[in-house]
Amino acid sequence: MVEFLITAEEAYPAFERTVLNAQSEVLIAMRIFDPDTRLVGDEARRIGDTWADIIAHKLDQGVSFDIALADFDPVARPALHRYAWECLDGLHAAGSAHPGRLTARAHLHPARVGWIHRLALHKVSLGKLRAECDRLNALPRQQRAAELARMPAFRALVRDGRGGLAPRLWPPAPLVPCSHHQKMAVIDRRWLYLGGLDLNDRRYDTQEHDQPADQTWHDVQMLIEGAPALAAHTHIRHFLRWTEGQPPAPTPGLLRTLSARQERSLAGIAPREVLNEIETETLALIAGAQRFLYIETQFLRSSAISQALARAGRDRPGLQLIVVLPAAPDDVAFEGSEELDARYGEQLQAEAFDTLREAFGDRFFAAAPAEPRACADTDRSTLHGAPIIYIHAKVTLADGDRAIVSSANLNGRSLRWDTETGMALHGADAARLFARCLDHWFRGAPPQDMTQAAHWRQAALANRALPPAHRGHFILPYDPNPGKEIGTNLPGVPEELV
Repeated sequence: MVEFLITAEEAYPAFERTVLNAQSEVLIAMRIFDPDTRLVGDEARRIGDTWADIIAHKLDQGVSFDIALADFDPVARPALHRYAWECLDGLHAAGSAHPGRLTARAHLHPARVGWIHRLALHKVSLGKLRAECDRLNALPRQQRAAELARMPAFRALVRDGRGGLAPRLWPPAPLVPCSHHQKMAVIDRRWLYLGGLDLNDRRYDTQEHDQPADQTWHDVQMLIEGAPALAAHTHIRHFLRWTEGQPPAPTPGLLRTLSARQERSLAGIAPREVLNEIETETLALIAGAQRFLYIETQFLRSSAISQALARAGRDRPGLQLIVVLPAAPDDVAFEGSEELDARYGEQLQAEAFDTLREAFGDRFFAAAPAEPRACADTDRSTLHGAPIIYIHAKVTLADGDRAIVSSANLNGRSLRWDTETGMALHGADAARLFARCLDHWFRGAPPQDMTQAAHWRQAALANRALPPAHRGHFILPYDPNPGKEIGTNLPGVPEELV
């Protein structure tokens, strides 16, 4: 049995309910799992206010928890590094009455950038460390000490002198090229919760998406009963060993991206790639598509995927391609980022867009959703006069009878480097998923045969022609031009970095 959960409005109560029904154990492996996340389901709210209350309640009943969080590069992502350890402290507090029943840890991926690149990036790394030191130095002493206590990997890279915190000048910081990006849980080895959705209040959104653009978050999660839960249980128990270099065990029914610590290398950037099952299955799905391909993705940056799609479009003159993606990446839309990594990502996506348009012509349509209300802003957080809806889902579907739902975006990082998990779906399950996606975007009333790019284009253009408050659904034409304007090529930089 597969239950499809569209946005956190559906996913969070289902996850709460399943954990509340746990009899023996709960295993969780997520990029972010914040125990201060508010509970939303009626049953859970009778227990308490946050996920910490659910955990404490189930520990009292004898259920064990094993929770693996992602940690983050303290140079490139100090705020996320601190947040991971804040979440870890919250989990330990929730389990304080039964420490033997709760295991919680935050893990940096073990791969590291080689010495030559560490040296080349030394000045940039020092600048980032110095900026975070300056922020911390500006805080009251007690607050600074509290934040620094939750930044263990950052603390190792700085010194505290008379003038306050400052970066250590040598050796160059050990940079981390990838992370654990999966979003999954296994309950009693019977239920698997899997997809693109982490757990915190930022990721909560309803199917109406009726809040500020920077608080929208469209995602797809699944709740599956049966054999896939056993495979996922094996993965959560052992994936950390596999990223350290042990050979991975098979996990039938579960698709993975896995990479490992490299052999010693002076010049390496990339981790050692171990498994790219999600990419392989996605390429096979594309190669077998005969009528249409439907994709929801946060990023469309993988050259392997765009080239496979283009080959399929050229080889099969009737094949249709529909892609739904956010109008802009979140760091660009909501933070105004002009960093090189953001601009390189925009360049890769612009190249993919041009490749697909050339191969498919009018049989390709790229959609971007926005709220049906007017907005005075004109930055990248808006599209055609309305606040954007941020897409974080990871769905690839072919011909209405085969699909993949995972934690992996269609970029090189997710398909080659980061730790990711997903599942392939077939037959009626894939058909139900497509129907759910259409019902969501067209608010219960898909206008016609939405396997045709021309019909998506017609619906999107008609919607755009209306005043935002009068638009009947979320779908608008994606505009590639803003991304092309800021896109920057970085020769020699692997696309997997973004």
